[in-house]
Amino acid sequence: MSAARLVAAGTAALLLLAACGEDAPDAGGTATAPPATAEPTPAPTEPPTTTAPPTTAAPVLADALPGRTFLSTEVEGFTLVEGTRIELTFDDGDLAARAGCNHLAGAWALDGDVLVVDGLAQTDMACEPSSLMDQDTWLAAVLTSRPSLALDGDTLTVSAEGATVRLVDREIADPDRPLEGTTWTIDTLVSGDTGVASSVPAGVRTPTLLLADGRVQVDTGCNRGGGDYTVDGDTVTLGPIATTRMACVDEGAAATERHILAVLAGTVQVAIEADRLTLTNGTDGLGARAEDATAGGAATGEGLVGPTWRLESITTGGSTEALPALDRTPTLTFDETTVALDTGCNGGSGSYTVDGDTLAFGPIATTLRLCEDPAGAIETTIVAVLTGTTTFAIDDDGALTLTGGETTLRYVR
Repeated sequence: MSAARLVAAGTAALLLLAACGEDAPDAGGTATAPPATAEPTPAPTEPPTTTAPPTTAAPVLADALPGRTFLSTEVEGFTLVEGTRIELTFDDGDLAARAGCNHLAGAWALDGDVLVVDGLAQTDMACEPSSLMDQDTWLAAVLTSRPSLALDGDTLTVSAEGATVRLVDREIADPDRPLEGTTWTIDTLVSGDTGVASSVPAGVRTPTLLLADGRVQVDTGCNRGGGDYTVDGDTVTLGPIATTRMACVDEGAAATERHILAVLAGTVQVAIEADRLTLTNGTDGLGARAEDATAGGAATGEGLVGPTWRLESITTGGSTEALPALDRTPTLTFDETTVALDTGCNGGSGSYTVDGDTLAFGPIATTLRLCEDPAGAIETTIVAVLTGTTTFAIDDDGALTLTGGETTLRYVR
């Protein structure tokens, strides 16, 4: 076959195929778009997540709360008694709470961000004013009502129906006070194997305790006295405490004194949390709160109350002598109505009042240890200045001077 015929045959075949392609639609005449020209369909994408996973709240709270104590800074829905606050302590499975009177305790768990407390046991102290006990009842109701919890750093918010309590981690809001140099007000007596706690009986003068420079000073609520002590970690070992010998006619005062002196005999275990001190001796114990160092300053002489004042020098007739070496440094500590002193030999205390720059001391009762010189001579001088009316001043350096007659005692903090 010639080349011309082959070309013609090929051309005819191509024309025939093209014609067949145009006749492909069915009788309805509907044509479909050529697939080669269609736009590509984008791959499907996952819809964005709009809610946080509900399982994250409980583990965060469950891990962050144990081992921490929180103190209230704001309460909505209830008015706290002035000077009180809410305290919550979370341990592994155990919750402890205080609202100013009794101790509350029970098991806790979380259901999401909801606190679950099925019941709370509590101590049975009678507190004045009685509204403190009402406050205990209110707090127990809040904690057992399945409130929600929210933790933001060191701030914990407890939200219940009609009540919101905001609290801050205790280590931030209220750090531990030092054992020594702090005046502790005794407010709780713990007795027996069951650890029954009771408050100091009404009408008893507030018992206090001060440890400084190896010397303990105590007011039992009836008598006052002092003795030596040493500290080893969380243990204090006390020597014999010599006290004044006032007859304690009130049975509440007498019982309080017996209990305090029994605890302060020999070796005592010490625990401090914020402004709370716990002393334990066998099955008995004491609870105390740190006094505010600035309390009563305006009423009793600005800056006088609170610090432990240490004798630095004695001026007599215009001649000043530095304090000689003594076994211990003479000190003074003032609270709102009482001065506790250590003469460097004996300890004691007495009442005082302030009027401008004048202090009027009541009788000073001291222990009766025999004091050899120079301690004996210094004690005589101190007691003479603290007899009757004395002029006082706190200078720009923060030193306290007490002047009686021709003698001036200079004390420093």
